[in-house]
Amino acid sequence: VVQCRSKEHYGRTYAAKIISTNRLARRMMNMLQYELQVLKKLNCEAHILSPGIVQTFHVYESADRTYIVMEQMMGGTLTQWRAQRESDSVTELETRMICKRLFEALHFCHERNIAHRDIKLSNLLLARPNDLSSLKIGDFGFAKVVPPTGLRTRCGTPHFLPPEIVLLGSELYKSYDTKCDIWSAGVV
Repeated sequence: VVQCRSKEHYGRTYAAKIISTNRLARRMMNMLQYELQVLKKLNCEAHILSPGIVQTFHVYESADRTYIVMEQMMGGTLTQWRAQRESDSVTELETRMICKRLFEALHFCHERNIAHRDIKLSNLLLARPNDLSSLKIGDFGFAKVVPPTGLRTRCGTPHFLPPEIVLLGSELYKSYDTKCDIWSAGVV
């Protein structure tokens, strides 16, 4: 991810996720297509875009690269926010703000039948430094629209995985849906 400037919009800065597609294996290409599908679905309703989702402005594709131009998040990740604090503890007020923003954004995704599948501290970003009210979900690399038969792929970050993904294929869990994000939000 790099910073870029718009020639059209008087030097406004954005973040650009650059993906070299000539090196991607077939499975990774499928994941990229799912990510683009999800971003399109989330951004096609720009007039009601959730303030809790990092906004995607453009997707450009060349012969060997895909460029995803997004809103620039100047406050860093929630992981970085925690590391910069003098105290290890997070106040109740801060926790409530994080949860409120995260649950609103997840509700927006889940209403559209989208499972993020990788909710974790480093995928929660702040638009402005130290401003928890500007928290947004980013990195939809594992996100997918849930089919009627449910999801059956193991993915995500180990410490944040819900039981339905860990035990996928067992007698208990043959598939999973958007609810997988709720467990991960609880871990956060």
